[in-house]
Amino acid sequence: MNAYDILLEHIKNGRFELAQDIAFNHINNFQNNENFVILFILLKIRKNEIDSGETDIFSSPLGHEPDTLLYHYKILKLLVRRFEYDMPPEALDDAIQYFIENKVSMNALYTICGFACVDAENTYQKLAEHLNIYTATH
Repeated sequence: MNAYDILLEHIKNGRFELAQDIAFNHINNFQNNENFVILFILLKIRKNEIDSGETDIFSSPLGHEPDTLLYHYKILKLLVRRFEYDMPPEALDDAIQYFIENKVSMNALYTICGFACVDAENTYQKLAEHLNIYTATH
């Protein structure tokens, strides 16, 4: 088994620290493997969340199967881009609902903005403002 297969196996079995070690030690060898890179990003998010005392992205109600995590990341990436492109308020509300329902941390959103958006800081500010307004009115 190569490092990617071992990474998938560790994630499937909930051995996230071992998965993190594999991802962090082998990322340079797997830059051309999009799924490896996404799982690396998710493990990096998880580490930052745990370090800051937040609920980690792997404890989402969606579960932690690798295919589910990859799909979840791609959805999150598309949803944060709604804020970058100033989509209508209803589309932004739908994104916020997804973030809340799936317990996506601000740390995760900030990190994903950094990877997915051209103007990450501005996008994150818009997202945070909309989240504050949404939670105050719902």
